[in-house]
Amino acid sequence: MYSQTKNMAKYPDEVRKVRKISKEMILKILKKKKCSVSYFYEEFQKQNPVLCNDEIKCGCGKNTKRPEWKHQIQWAVADLRYHKKITYSKETDSYSLMKN
Repeated sequence: MYSQTKNMAKYPDEVRKVRKISKEMILKILKKKKCSVSYFYEEFQKQNPVLCNDEIKCGCGKNTKRPEWKHQIQWAVADLRYHKKITYSKETDSYSLMKN
């Protein structure tokens, strides 16, 4: 977790805010239904249009055409999966809350 926090320090505040807000949003959405990551993008953009700056491109070197805000949502998904709060189904291409 240390390296993740250290890596987040290189991002501007609004980019870090995307990951934090999207984690909360993802959990709220998944309480109601299963869905794909593209649905998370759509909902985040509707709820937080100011934070969805398509001009700030992903700087990880893997996909420099993707906006950074989408990358941060994917990181939020990865964080939630790592902490076993959500799970992914390949069959349905959707995420859901982990069952306790």
